Amino acid sequence: MKISTLHVSLFLLFMVTTISSFSQDKIYKKNKDVILCIVTELGDEEVKYKLEDNPNLVYVLSVDRIDKIVLASGKEISFEDSFNDSELYADQKKNAFKIGMFSHLTGAFTVGYERSLKPGQSIETSIAFIGLGRDNSGTRARGATLKAGYKFISTPDFRLKGMRYSHLLKGGYIKPEVAFSFYQEDFYNYNQFGSSGLSRENVVSTALLLNFGKQWVMGDIFLVDIYAGVGFGFDNMESIMGDNMYYYGEPKMHYGYIVGSNVPLAGSLGFKVGFLTK
Repeated sequence: MKISTLHVSLFLLFMVTTISSFSQDKIYKKNKDVILCIVTELGDEEVKYKLEDNPNLVYVLSVDRIDKIVLASGKEISFEDSFNDSELYADQKKNAFKIGMFSHLTGAFTVGYERSLKPGQSIETSIAFIGLGRDNSGTRARGATLKAGYKFISTPDFRLKGMRYSHLLKGGYIKPEVAFSFYQEDFYNYNQFGSSGLSRENVVSTALLLNFGKQWVMGDIFLVDIYAGVGFGFDNMESIMGDNMYYYGEPKMHYGYIVGSNVPLAGSLGFKVGFLTK
C-alpha cells in the first residue's frame, strides 16, 4: 500500500494544527464559549490576549465575562466577583459574640455567637437561660431556649466594578431559623367551678422562623443587630392546660419567640449588641 504525498501533507497539517491548539491558552467565558488564544496580560478588571491568526491585534475582555482561563502550561486561573472574593476581607474579624439587650426584662438572659462562612453568608446560634432575668409573671420558670439559623446578607440592587461589602457581617439580611424551648414553670389552675391550685409543669416548644433584620458594624469592633421574624410554631400548652379557662386562647411566650394557641403561628422580635473577634 502506497502513501501518497497528499496524504502525508494532510497528516502533517493535522498534527501541526493539533499541537498548535494544545499549545494555546484557553479562555472559558461564562456563556460557555471557549477562545483559543495567547494571553498577554492579566488584570483585576480585564484580560488582554492575541489570536494566532492575527498576532498584531490585541483583544481585551472584561473579567466579568470570564469563568476561568487555562494556560498552555496547564495552570488554571479562576475569577471571582469582588463581593465574593474572600481575600478582600482577610483583615476583617469574622466572629461575633452577642447579648440580648432587653431579654432579661422578659425572664431570660440571651447570649449568641455568629461566624462568617463566606462573603454574604454566616451561621448564628443563641441560647436563652430562662430564669436569669425578671420574673414578671411569678411563675418561677427555669430552662433554656436554643436557636440556630443561617443568615443571607443582602447585596445592592446594582453593582459597580470594585464594589464590595463594607464588612462581612454588616447589612440587611434574611435568616431562616429553628428554635427549641424546654423549661418548667408554675401554673395557676382555674376551672368552671372557680377553684384554683398550683402545679409545676414541663413546657416544650419548637418553631421554624424566617427573620428579617439589619446589622451594623462599627470599627470592626462593635455591632448592633435588630430583627423581627414570622413562622410556624408548636407547643404542649393544650395538653397542660386542659379545661383551664384562665389561659384559653392566649399566645404563649417561650422566651425568645411567641406561639399562638389557636393557630400554629410564631413570631420573634429582638435587639442585640455585641463585639467582634478574629
